[in-house]
Amino acid sequence: RNPDGEPSTWCYTTDPSVRWQYCNIPSCFESECYDGNGESYRGLRNVTQSGRACQRWDSQTPHPHSNTPENYPSGGLQENFCRNPDGEQEPWCYTQDPYTRWEACVISNCDGTAPPTSHRYKVFPENCYFGDGATYRGTVSVTTDSVQCQRWDSQTPHQHDIPSRFPSTGLNENYCRNPDGWDRPWCYTTDPNIRWQVCDISGCYPGDCYDDTGVSYRGAVNVTSSGRACQRWDSQTPHQHTNTPGNFPQAGLQDNYCRNPDGDVKPWCYTADPLTRIEFCPIPNCGNITGPQRQRGSNTGGIVAGVVVSILVLVVVVLGVAYYFLFWRKRMDDGKGLVANEGPVAAGSVGFQDILARTEKSDVDATNTFSNPNYDMSIDYGQSTA
Repeated sequence: RNPDGEPSTWCYTTDPSVRWQYCNIPSCFESECYDGNGESYRGLRNVTQSGRACQRWDSQTPHPHSNTPENYPSGGLQENFCRNPDGEQEPWCYTQDPYTRWEACVISNCDGTAPPTSHRYKVFPENCYFGDGATYRGTVSVTTDSVQCQRWDSQTPHQHDIPSRFPSTGLNENYCRNPDGWDRPWCYTTDPNIRWQVCDISGCYPGDCYDDTGVSYRGAVNVTSSGRACQRWDSQTPHQHTNTPGNFPQAGLQDNYCRNPDGDVKPWCYTADPLTRIEFCPIPNCGNITGPQRQRGSNTGGIVAGVVVSILVLVVVVLGVAYYFLFWRKRMDDGKGLVANEGPVAAGSVGFQDILARTEKSDVDATNTFSNPNYDMSIDYGQSTA
């Protein structure tokens, strides 16, 4: 067997002087390899990197798809052999596992190179998305408002630099994608007045959520937030661990479903990627589900918000001016608007009525003398004496 991720099968020996050795078992696909990205591969491998059996290309069960022998007559889509009809980085296949749509196949490259390990162990759904949808590879090309998507390699009607900044994110045709870390797949639209919108794509695990820290979670999510496939709990490959069904019989450690056997903050799993041991799973907390997911929306929302804010500011200004003339100015005119040392004149009221009073006969003693050469009411400024 090979329980700990050795290059091939091995066993402890009965020889006291030889603790263990590899076993002499020929590889099922020992001489197989592929060139380039594997589009020309015509070998007989029919299992994925996680050991799942491949689905037949001419079958729509358990996963319906469009990569059929009829649509790709030159793709070599015989039986359930690993192939690469759509230009992925390496040969792959749909799996017979209803919860894992497709996976890459572990086949050596003939020139000794291989795609990034982070890619070969990821799950790329086509009919739904999980987490933020970064691994979605479906063909939906309309937004939530039924607006057609703009091609990613086009700069009309909206200019952008997404393909150059995110070259390995599956930006094919005008299909909805999430190359830049938004909360779900989106696209630029063909409407010149709407730059971009999110797309109407269903989640892969609708209604799935966990309570508290997820210790009681028993759902069927089996991928991590980054899109990596989960390792089976009863497996020690590629990661050895003690969180096994035998050690935690009440933790629900079936297959490779996300669980929380050790009281972590949320459900998680060991990944099928040898370079990434553990990751959390894209499962929402039941207490945080209050409605539809936040949407990126169109740019028109920002314009509407700006108009509303401008109107509110204008209303506040108008109310402030009205209050000044109707209330505060009146108090000033009545000689009640200032107290000692409140304003620039320490004593005496300086309202408009007080200025007019400088010429009234009732102020014979000129007790309210107002001295300002610019507004001296005793000076004749050319008014007619007639």
